[in-house]
Amino acid sequence: MDLNEVDLEKLNNTVIELPHPFETELYCLVNANHQIALAGIDQKEQEMMKYLNDSFRGEDLDVWRSIELQHRNFCDDLRRSLRSLPLVGIVTRFGHWISRLALQISPSNTRETGLVTKLGSLKGRFGEGPVKHEFFSDLITVRDAIIHNDSIAGWVYKGKTRQVADRYVQHDEVYISDDDLTEAVQKAADLVKWYDEKLNPLKSLS
Repeated sequence: MDLNEVDLEKLNNTVIELPHPFETELYCLVNANHQIALAGIDQKEQEMMKYLNDSFRGEDLDVWRSIELQHRNFCDDLRRSLRSLPLVGIVTRFGHWISRLALQISPSNTRETGLVTKLGSLKGRFGEGPVKHEFFSDLITVRDAIIHNDSIAGWVYKGKTRQVADRYVQHDEVYISDDDLTEAVQKAADLVKWYDEKLNPLKSLS
């Protein structure tokens, strides 16, 4: 491109929308790191399948199928675990941003205050926003099941039963699909940006 041919006046009048810092965090956490890790599992699976084909060629077909199934199940378990980790990261970073925003409303919204309470504080001031808060309550329960209950979908905590929403459960365990991750990223970003614009309108115009 010849820089002398660039229409500077037109360029100066062009509004370039930069991503919100939270969106950048989510991109690095999910789109970048997660995809790199998935690619690593796919590569290892292909390498192992080649090894099995070379090593067990001529063996009984049932033996071969049994070994293949074990390996594919192992790789599928790795993928399932890998999808759980970004979900924990999404909820953690979402909580960090909501905490910062809620603190601007009231100094009582300290680190010790729960994420649901902080969301309620923002809702009380500005409304619920573009995403129903029940969605994030469900994600918090999923996060807690992964961290505190070995991904088992139901447990008792301080005398109260906690249960992961059915949409995130498969065979009584937490199951996160790629679509679930995509939805969590989009909705978390939408809500953080919405409240940030409400609290800091001048920053959103800069």
